[in-house]
Amino acid sequence: ARTASLLSAATGLRIGEVQALRLCDIDLDSGILVVSGSWNEADAVRQVPKSGKPRRVPLPGSVVAALRLQLSVSIWKDEADFAFPSADRTKPMGSRGITAPLYRALRDAGIDDKVRRERNLTFHSWRHFANSLLVNSGIPLLRVQSAIGHESDALTKRYLHVDDSLDDIRAIQNKIFAV
Repeated sequence: ARTASLLSAATGLRIGEVQALRLCDIDLDSGILVVSGSWNEADAVRQVPKSGKPRRVPLPGSVVAALRLQLSVSIWKDEADFAFPSADRTKPMGSRGITAPLYRALRDAGIDDKVRRERNLTFHSWRHFANSLLVNSGIPLLRVQSAIGHESDALTKRYLHVDDSLDDIRAIQNKIFAV
């Protein structure tokens, strides 16, 4: 569950996309994964991603290391096996197996369930976090869309939570209007 959260925080993957990842979708040597499916828990079926097409997503070293460890202890080793498996080889780890530890960690950090619900903190919040992190770091919207899987600027902007520190603006102002 920790690796699933780390993966989503770094890449913006939806919970169904994390669940649907297969070993053949992950290239740890190049640090690239291919989002080629999404798990539909209601129908217990792997389907095409929400965008309808696969996308390539880069992985930072810390996520590669976490995935390497995760995959090394898995009993399932076939290329078609899920990266986040359940005891039943035909299904991935359930969403509750991923979200319950996240909510427990939030409680341990002082965010109780009532506050978590009021603030709408869910696994999907990692998607907002990753999107905002990339945009606020100066990555062009088109590149962010490509990695996150958004079809439009409007959707990417809807997921954006602006860094309001204003430090970057102040730095430019100081450079231009130096005394």
